[in-house]
Amino acid sequence: MGIHCWPVLESLDLSHTKLCLIWTQAAYQSVARWLHLKWLNVSGNTVDGGIFECMWPSLETIDLSDSGFALLDANGQRPCKWPRVKHIDLSQNTVAGGLPVLMKMQWPLLECLDLSNNDLNASMIQLIETCWPGLKTLDQKRLGSDSMQLK
Repeated sequence: MGIHCWPVLESLDLSHTKLCLIWTQAAYQSVARWLHLKWLNVSGNTVDGGIFECMWPSLETIDLSDSGFALLDANGQRPCKWPRVKHIDLSQNTVAGGLPVLMKMQWPLLECLDLSNNDLNASMIQLIETCWPGLKTLDQKRLGSDSMQLK
């Protein structure tokens, strides 16, 4: 039974399962049927930035922490359209170089973004706050000596 057999899936925990998720056309077609997915945890695996191209209209929470990906290239990356996402955990990755990719994301309801243990500085944090003014929580622990707190 493949992953495409779960059309009414609402939550999925694949954390720390030694998965290596490299997004191919076949992978996109399989998960595109998960229209009801609200909660996804793929932390502790290897995930590439292609996950942001998946269209999950009901997704509210996603945990991508410690997934070993670096968001590096904004060229060709389509804006991520998760219209209902409120909580995103990107901690313990290499997000700093991929800040331009994050800036293209369309997350109008985003409330909580965890970027702790990434290589970000205060000016990057201010840029993030500008992109998502509705953020209630921006976790940025251990960002370095140039980090700042939300006002």
